[in-house]
Amino acid sequence: MPTPVALPLAMPAETTNDAYIADIAIDQLRTRDRSRPFFQVCSFNGPHPPFMVPEPYFS
Repeated sequence: MPTPVALPLAMPAETTNDAYIADIAIDQLRTRDRSRPFFQVCSFNGPHPPFMVPEPYFS
């Protein structure tokens, strides 16, 4: 099996799908009803092939 290769992603880190998911999770944490019980799961797509890493993290 070949070793996976990471490549640079030609988009800002804050516009990735994982950043979008994180922003939604953070918004839910900030706006939740604190008088009620709370449970949250936040699942990210990365790191899975293809390994496309945005700057500045690729460098």
